[in-house]
Amino acid sequence: MEKRILSSAKELFLKHGFDAVSTTQIARNAGCNQALVHYYYRTKQRLLERILQEETATVFEFFSAMPHDDTPFEEKIAKMIDIHFSFLENNPAIPIFLFGEMRNNPWIFKNFQVFLKEKTSCILDELQKEIDKESASGKTKAMDAFDLMLDIISLDAFAFMAKPFTDIWEFSEEQKKDFLARRKQHIKQILLAALMPTGEEQSERQKQTKKSQCTD
Repeated sequence: MEKRILSSAKELFLKHGFDAVSTTQIARNAGCNQALVHYYYRTKQRLLERILQEETATVFEFFSAMPHDDTPFEEKIAKMIDIHFSFLENNPAIPIFLFGEMRNNPWIFKNFQVFLKEKTSCILDELQKEIDKESASGKTKAMDAFDLMLDIISLDAFAFMAKPFTDIWEFSEEQKKDFLARRKQHIKQILLAALMPTGEEQSERQKQTKKSQCTD
């Protein structure tokens, strides 16, 4: 019943918004009484926090499991995009819901922000090491891992937040799938290109290498 209540709350929150849903509605949709909702979760806020933590934990688990071997850096970044994009394909309503609730009810996300910081810190540290390693070898430009992660999240999320706009064209289900597939590939191209050093940077690095060799 605990899982059923959680599933019920998620369905109603995403459909109607946090403020428009009561614990009575959640209980009715889950097929239980209101007392059980309060017994398991006490408040709507705790319900929402649990939903957000469980949903995002899945993504963080995948990110944390990213290979730390000699897999090409470009493949690792592409895999991160695949993982996050796949999560959004399975939860397309979450981006619009999150941004709307963060604007309307920012107080709800205080505890969730702490959770996010704890989960992302290690991932960002590992990602920064990868970026620094690639940058030192001249394969990529220097970049802050936070910026790269934000680019991935924001570009992926907007593909789904743009649904009200793309609905104007009345895409069929097949066309929607094709649109998302193209967007994912385009996002990979944008971010991988952004990581590549410019011709000027490569030229400067070559000069520095020659100077170093002459000195030796």
